[in-house]
Amino acid sequence: MEYYLFSDRLEHSSKHSVHLVPRGTQEKPSDLKELLQALICLLICLRGLHEIRPKPLMHRDIRWPNVIKYYDRYKQFILIDFEIATFSPSQKRLQEVSGLDHAPEMLVTIHDTSVDIWGIGNLVGTCNINGIPSELSQFGSNLCHRIPRKRPNASETLEQWFDDDDDDGWLEKIERDG
Repeated sequence: MEYYLFSDRLEHSSKHSVHLVPRGTQEKPSDLKELLQALICLLICLRGLHEIRPKPLMHRDIRWPNVIKYYDRYKQFILIDFEIATFSPSQKRLQEVSGLDHAPEMLVTIHDTSVDIWGIGNLVGTCNINGIPSELSQFGSNLCHRIPRKRPNASETLEQWFDDDDDDGWLEKIERDG
């Protein structure tokens, strides 16, 4: 397995060198708990991007190569590579992206922040973790609904599936069931 380190800050430099401190590694979650933690981190990030006013931002390239895990922490996942990010909605079709890893409407028509929600759902389906509960698989499929307006937004998804006040949230279930 290949891992790529990403840098966060300059530790020190001289005339001939620059020393950067590693921030995270590019790797998929290794178990169900990490998958849920990644989904929560990414949805929190998207909630912030999508609620920017007057023009929300959309990442448009949510897939595992664009997610890094903190190098020194277990629970933190960061969305990287904002190269094709733009304001929502966008009328620009993206012909240079894969139809397998991106919401179908990005290739043919106007699209909005719901393409990022599709990306989150696709992460569930492409995580390569064995034993994903059928309810979580269905959650991922619902986020990839073929009709964009039927996808929930990031806030709704966090509230419905990962609510802190819910004693039976996904993380609590994982902790309890071992």
